[in-house]
Amino acid sequence: MNFKGIIFIIVILLFAFIKIKSCFTSEEVKTVSYDNFELGQKALWDKNYEKGIIHLSRVSESDPNYSEAKELISVAQNALDAQEKAQTASIPKMTEDEYLKYFQEKWDAVELYQNGGITQYKTYWDALGKVLEEISPILEQDPSLSKLKKLKTKLDGSKKSQEAWTGYTIYGQPSYGQLIVVCQDYLRTNLNDPESLEIEDKYIDGRSKKGWNIIIKYRAKNGFGALTLKESKFDVRFNMLDNTYNVANVYE
Repeated sequence: MNFKGIIFIIVILLFAFIKIKSCFTSEEVKTVSYDNFELGQKALWDKNYEKGIIHLSRVSESDPNYSEAKELISVAQNALDAQEKAQTASIPKMTEDEYLKYFQEKWDAVELYQNGGITQYKTYWDALGKVLEEISPILEQDPSLSKLKKLKTKLDGSKKSQEAWTGYTIYGQPSYGQLIVVCQDYLRTNLNDPESLEIEDKYIDGRSKKGWNIIIKYRAKNGFGALTLKESKFDVRFNMLDNTYNVANVYE
């Protein structure tokens, strides 16, 4: 084969590679776009309008749901505007020093608590965020309130705010059942004989930087068919993107 023939074959192969890659890329874009549409709808259903707008704005123009996504963004923005107006209307007119005292006390009153052994990080984060959201429209109406603006910046960057955000991103706010089911599903997926699984005990053993610590004692058949008693410890971590809980680590 001469040199020109070799060059021709290389060009043909390169063209085919680019064509195949573009097909995969197109499918990936479609999948990501659809996922964002689904996540955006879920966020609006949960009345998390800001998160919904972020996801829906990522829906591509080629997606058949694009027009509906734009309409939902408009609905979500109107809901946010209505929330801001309601918040502003509920706060009486004050002097700047009175605003400072009012919002500092409101911030300090927000506390992290537990419900059924589950630390309520989402509720904690949302409550702190609501205080900051109430300050924003006041500053928009009167930008001269420089001390109030500094207070908002200080609260937003405070240790309390950072701890709430870190706690929420790692632990979320699950139910006891959610954490246990995630671990049981993991066991069934990885056992030699999933049908033989018998749970003896299960409980939350606190938290670590890796997530929720879950202990499960169980019986299951090993590779030789013998029923054995085992104990596994799981690190279960929150996934903010799809609002799920996943096993991060397992210790036998």
